[in-house]
Amino acid sequence: YDVPRLLVGSMGTIGVLVQVTLRCQPRARVARWITTSADPFDARRRMFRPSCIAWDGETTCVLLEGHPDDVAAEAKAAGLETEGSAPAWPDGTHRGRISVRPSRLCEVGPALDEIDGVRWLAGVGGGTVHVAAVDPHGLVAAREVAHAHEGWLLREAGAPGMSGYGRAMPNLAILERIRAAFDPTGKLSPGRLPGVAAPAPSPA
Repeated sequence: YDVPRLLVGSMGTIGVLVQVTLRCQPRARVARWITTSADPFDARRRMFRPSCIAWDGETTCVLLEGHPDDVAAEAKAAGLETEGSAPAWPDGTHRGRISVRPSRLCEVGPALDEIDGVRWLAGVGGGTVHVAAVDPHGLVAAREVAHAHEGWLLREAGAPGMSGYGRAMPNLAILERIRAAFDPTGKLSPGRLPGVAAPAPSPA
């Protein structure tokens, strides 16, 4: 059974890590950040597995890694010419992370641009959008955008009183069964995941 994948995202509710083994890939010979104003989705179609494509609605930042000849060929195929640097995460007191289907990013980005005081950075191909707002209302509005596009927003910082998740998780029934199997007495991080009831303690 693939236990590591099961533990990812469980937030300490089904087990305790006592030993971690990291298997690392060797560093790429070349790593280049390239910036462009080209459409990020079109650029992605022209490349083979770029390491990262970050988009803020105006600028597309592409990270290419590998053999120098391969990196140069990919950059040429995608029409990328301007050397750049890694994009900065959107900064603000009130922050969150939107998760949507990757195909919805082209709609979510423009919708976030309509909210005053909200900055964002999307990972094209992964469906994740990092959001920062100058006030709590901006983060609330960003969550409404996520819900309107069949996604959700996890509150990461700020916005006191705002729910961390905002909507019921779609896999609650599965999570409850897994927790009951791995932690039948409900000792591990009770109440950590919203909507997941801790199993009733067994009678003494």
